[in-house]
Amino acid sequence: VAHEDVALEALLLEDRTAATRFVGRVLGPLAQDDPRMAELRSTLRRYFDADHSLAKVAALEHISKNTVTYRINKALDLCGYAGATTTDLRAALRIHHWLEDDA
Repeated sequence: VAHEDVALEALLLEDRTAATRFVGRVLGPLAQDDPRMAELRSTLRRYFDADHSLAKVAALEHISKNTVTYRINKALDLCGYAGATTTDLRAALRIHHWLEDDA
């Protein structure tokens, strides 16, 4: 992994408390430790990683494009920070994943 690909996350993870606050602020209820929220986060993360391709995410998750669309819309509706950019959301999703793995 190149530093420039994870610079924002690395900076935020230097202060775990600040990283946790950032994730909570950006993801809102989507950050909850719940199987349904985990499913929505996973779909949204894959959607961003697949350059917003519904077809790629549907193939990866073995679900219909309509289901992907529903999950993405639901995930975005749950996000706590209406002004979040795609960069904010991607960083918050990745940080949440790393913090979860570190727990």
